[in-house]
Amino acid sequence: MILNTENPGWGLAAVRQGAMDSAKCARYSETPELSDYMGTRSVTRDLDILRNLVGNTELNYRGTSYGIFIGSIYAVLFPRRVGNMVLDSAMSLTKSWTEGDRELTIFREERLRAYIESCLAQNGCPLTGSVDEAFSQLHDFLLNLDEAPPSVEGSSLSVGTKDAAYFVSSFALGSPDNWQILTEMLSQGMIKHEGTLISERITLAGETGHQDSAVTEKQVFMNFNYDYANSAIICNDSERGERDIAALEAEAAAEKK
Repeated sequence: MILNTENPGWGLAAVRQGAMDSAKCARYSETPELSDYMGTRSVTRDLDILRNLVGNTELNYRGTSYGIFIGSIYAVLFPRRVGNMVLDSAMSLTKSWTEGDRELTIFREERLRAYIESCLAQNGCPLTGSVDEAFSQLHDFLLNLDEAPPSVEGSSLSVGTKDAAYFVSSFALGSPDNWQILTEMLSQGMIKHEGTLISERITLAGETGHQDSAVTEKQVFMNFNYDYANSAIICNDSERGERDIAALEAEAAAEKK
């Protein structure tokens, strides 16, 4: 799958990194055990406290993305306190995070293939051949960016595999009305070996907190929410002993086939 760029042994590395992050959180937080209460159930209990503090007998709630999970758990824990609740899609509460990620990855690949099929049918597409052949071309292009990053006009920034894969995935998931923008970025990168258009998107994302290299205080906190808090939530929501490192490695190997 095109977004699976992790190296073998990622499971062990992820566990070690998580342990270090947890230790730092305990050391530098005013509440040392903070990360132990960063699971979804803790969030829903906090939400119910807020409902009570504002004097509402019921919670009116609209959830999107991760908010779907929060709303679902709230309805399970506090069914008699649910008022009007809108969740923008259904989510299983019994599936593991790994199963959810696998389904999401499959969906992303389906959308990417839909984009490729559309691109091949139009003039100016940098991809050629069948959908499978074009998919392989795009995959190879992205994986080679770290070793041979394209030039960026008037900037010292370089475009790497991780950032480029993120934006390709984002545009493929988005409205087909914006697919032409993705085609222009890929054409510049694959034909001219220039990364100016992709770099501009990375810079724009950095202003909203989606870039790895945080500069402002706002970006630092948004990166924290995405990286550290997300990891803590996954760990707390997973059952103790649900998966060991060997299982993680086996899952990673299976996904790469």
